[in-house]
Amino acid sequence: MQIIYVHYLEKLKKTILENTDKQANLDPILITEFKKAIKRITPEYWSQIKDLFIQNITYTYSYDEQMAFTILASYLGLEFLNKEPEFCGELASILFIMQKSPLNYCNYAKIFLSNPLYNLITSIVHNIPTIGYFDLLPSILMKITNLQLTTEDYNQILRILYKLQGETYTILIDNDDTLEIIYHKILTRMIERNKKSLLYDYNSFKKLTILVNIIQENDREKCNGLKQRILVIESENYTIDTIIWKILEELENFKKVITFTRRNQNGLH
Repeated sequence: MQIIYVHYLEKLKKTILENTDKQANLDPILITEFKKAIKRITPEYWSQIKDLFIQNITYTYSYDEQMAFTILASYLGLEFLNKEPEFCGELASILFIMQKSPLNYCNYAKIFLSNPLYNLITSIVHNIPTIGYFDLLPSILMKITNLQLTTEDYNQILRILYKLQGETYTILIDNDDTLEIIYHKILTRMIERNKKSLLYDYNSFKKLTILVNIIQENDREKCNGLKQRILVIESENYTIDTIIWKILEELENFKKVITFTRRNQNGLH
């Protein structure tokens, strides 16, 4: 094993460095990180990853991309290499091609390896013949403007990908939820959220009771109208708390409209 380990990795290192030495304007950080990555792979570590490493690196297309691949494999190990071979190779290639810093390769990769994002990406590639990893990964990477990816940004990416499959990604409210279910979902979330920090005050819960009153009135037209507004709020926002705040605002406005309408009907001014 020691002989195989030394032979393969040293040959890889020598081949890559000899060829990259001839290229002008090559990122010196990439070369430095590649050398560090090779050093990190001990014979014991190599015994765990060698088969997948040798298999998956074939999906890279240049020495630069092979260096990027080696960095990911060295630091992320089976978390990276256990994924689909083509995905592994294409991810390493895209990180280099889109000129991301080699110091951040692993941080970007962890976002792509997270679920449900990874499962969704592979599902789209498998089910839509006209879309490949090389089409999908760059478009996602362009939307990752900050390595500390917010929940809002992550959910926005998921929504776009689900739409490609003709599906809808819901964050809080599903299309077939009744107003009763919506009420309990919001109430549960508000209570759970306040256990961590007081985000929703007395007035917030008071606004939510407007929904109870509307449900109890059992006016189908009002209920359907409110339900549609809530679904629009769900589709246009990307975090649970933002959706709840918008719904509470909608409930307050909805109550004002109802009150105004009733006063006009009763001849009150």
